[in-house]
Amino acid sequence: HQIKVLSLHFSIEHIYGHHKVVATPEDPKTAEKGITALRFAPRAMLGGYLIAFRLKPLLTSLSTVASLITLVAVYHFYGMKCTLYFIVIAFGGMFFLEIINYI
Repeated sequence: HQIKVLSLHFSIEHIYGHHKVVATPEDPKTAEKGITALRFAPRAMLGGYLIAFRLKPLLTSLSTVASLITLVAVYHFYGMKCTLYFIVIAFGGMFFLEIINYI
């Protein structure tokens, strides 16, 4: 299901990163006191990807390639308009997951 939101790296980061450092300053998926949701979500998305890359660089790189191949396939079969919708929906899915983490 993670390919639908272009975040195949999520499993790597969530299991091998977040679960080990949850609620500590090392966890980008734990909101610091006083941070707004709009500041937290982008930081959590980027931080999660970077942690996944640090923990398993080859697997994270392959997941990135898979996401790019998915985008190319969507473009090839459905065109640019649908590809842009796909990207917006994928970003929205990741954003709302991070808002849940924030709460």
